[in-house]
Amino acid sequence: MIRTVLASLLLVCVVCLVAPAGHGQVAGVGAAAAGRAPQGPEEVVRGFYAWYLGRFNKDDWSPLKRRAEALRYLSPELHRKAPRMMQTGGADIFICAQDWLPSWAGEFKVAPARVRGAAATTTVTLPVRGVEGAGAGEDIRIKLSLRRAARAWKITATDCLLSFEGSR
Repeated sequence: MIRTVLASLLLVCVVCLVAPAGHGQVAGVGAAAAGRAPQGPEEVVRGFYAWYLGRFNKDDWSPLKRRAEALRYLSPELHRKAPRMMQTGGADIFICAQDWLPSWAGEFKVAPARVRGAAATTTVTLPVRGVEGAGAGEDIRIKLSLRRAARAWKITATDCLLSFEGSR
């Protein structure tokens, strides 16, 4: 009996050590098959901004070229259109700016999503106020639209909010 319990405990420890940290699922197995619920819109947005801003902090100025990673968060249509939108608009559509602050990767905020069926919206705030060297500007706020398809939420659009617009 004790031998069985110890063997089971050892197996659990080995699985915990081998599983990828922070991912919460077995490699190659989807969230539903791994026994956990699919991510909600806020989690998808948090994951995207942690990844996207993290790439900037690693001097990767073109994170969308990492297609497989980008498509974990973005709809294929937005992924395809984003580079041209950034080029013609003169700013990055995901940060509503031409430059970024390294501190954003750990300090961005995601508002609770408004979900209506298979559509959702949320607002991301990138802190600028009170950041040394950033001037006296307002925090940057980006409204994101998401759509649920095949049990996964994907970002489908971004909208830079001006300080007087609120989080419509």
